[in-house]
Amino acid sequence: MQTNRHAILIVAHRFPEQVHRLAERLQHPGVDLFLHVDRRVKIRPFLHPRLIPVDRPIPIVWNGFGLVQATLSWLRANQGKGYRTFTYLSGQDYPTMEVDQIVKQFESGRDFLVDTAWSEIDRTGRWGCFHITDPNPMVRIFDRFRRRLVPSNRGIRQLPRGLEYRCGSALWTMPSRVVEWMLPFLEQRPDIEGFFRNTIHSDEVFYQTVLNSSPFADSLGDHAHYIDWSRGAPHPEVLDMNHLEHIRVGKHLFARKVEPTASAELLDLLDRRRTGAEDPRHRSST
Repeated sequence: MQTNRHAILIVAHRFPEQVHRLAERLQHPGVDLFLHVDRRVKIRPFLHPRLIPVDRPIPIVWNGFGLVQATLSWLRANQGKGYRTFTYLSGQDYPTMEVDQIVKQFESGRDFLVDTAWSEIDRTGRWGCFHITDPNPMVRIFDRFRRRLVPSNRGIRQLPRGLEYRCGSALWTMPSRVVEWMLPFLEQRPDIEGFFRNTIHSDEVFYQTVLNSSPFADSLGDHAHYIDWSRGAPHPEVLDMNHLEHIRVGKHLFARKVEPTASAELLDLLDRRRTGAEDPRHRSST
C-alpha cells in the first residue's frame, strides 16, 4: 500500500563530511535516506545515523553503467515498501529549500522529474558504437587494444526495439506508479539492460529513453536541479557565491555540484535561508 513516505538514494565516493551535511539537511519524518558508496571506497567515513547503507554496493566508474545498475538495484530492493516517490541524488547535491517544501512539491504532483533537455543534441556516438564500460581495469585495457584493431564501430548498433532516444541530466525523482510499470517492463526486456551496459554515459540516457516509451512519456522533461554547464566541460562547475542569484530566481529543489571548501559560504547561506536567518549581505549599513 502506498503511503506518503519518500525514499532518497545518495550515491557518493568522496567528501564524506559533505554527505553527512546533506543527510542532516534532508532529515524529515516522511523521508528515508539510503546510501550507496562506491565499493572501491571505504564506507566507514560515510556512515551516518540518518543513512541506510544499501546491501550490495558496486564499483562505479565515470561514463559506465554502474550508476544505472546501482539505482536499479535500489529500486528493485525497495519497490513495494509503500514509498510514494524515489529520488536519486549524488553526494554533491544540496537542497535549495527546506525539506518540508521539497516533500510538499512531491505530494502536490511534482513527483515526476526526469530531465530530457539534451535530447536535441546528437549523442548517437554514445549508443551507436559498442563501448566497454566494465569497471574491471583488465577488461578496459583489453578494449583499448580492440579499438586499435577496430578503430571505428560507429553506426553498428541500433537502439533496442520500440525505444526512441532521449537524454538529460542523470538525477531524477520517480513516483511509485512509474517504478511499478518500469521494473516489470525491464524484466520482460532483458535486451535493454544488456544494450545499455555497452553504452557510455548511460545514466544520462537509460531512464530517459526507457520512460519515453512508457505510458508516462508525456510527463517527461522536467528537472529538479540547478546545474552550471556554461563552460562546456565534461563535468559541471563547482558552485559558489557567484551562483547564488541563479539559485534564488529558479524553482529548483536541489543544486549541483558542491564541495565542502569551495562551496562553504554558499552552503552556509542556503542553510540560513532555510532557517529564516537574515542574509548578512543584505543587512542595512545604518
